[in-house]
Amino acid sequence: MLETWKDWGWSLMSTKEMCEGIQNILEKELNIKPKLKYSSNTNNNTYQITKGGNESILKILDYLYENSEEYIRLDRKFELYKELKEQQNNRQFVKEGKRETYRISKEDKEKIIIDIENGVDFEIIAKQYGRWVGSIKRIAEKLKKEKEKEKQE
Repeated sequence: MLETWKDWGWSLMSTKEMCEGIQNILEKELNIKPKLKYSSNTNNNTYQITKGGNESILKILDYLYENSEEYIRLDRKFELYKELKEQQNNRQFVKEGKRETYRISKEDKEKIIIDIENGVDFEIIAKQYGRWVGSIKRIAEKLKKEKEKEKQE
């Protein structure tokens, strides 16, 4: 099992035409639309497409590595792909009504809030509960807003 849960991102830099072409393929084939932005410091035709979200990134990488041959892969990038795949396969699901979903159970959320209030590092909490650091940060932000609202009342 992985030591930490990560929020992943994907990007590619090329010409505007190439980035738009790849963006169109990803939208058509995977229903994913990466952001396109100008990325040149020298006023040339350099653009970048980016996409966040672990599910979307895994979908893109599955598409890229499906049927790929070992000799054509970049080892370091392929290892990262395998790490993301392992992370996503080891997520914990909670039963909500008739379906299972990737959510934090009420009990775990209460424990996480106690850890946050006690000043436990977000990465330690994420590892302990098998969650992404970003998820722990969102819980902390929501908790902070709730406390600020209580102070105002």
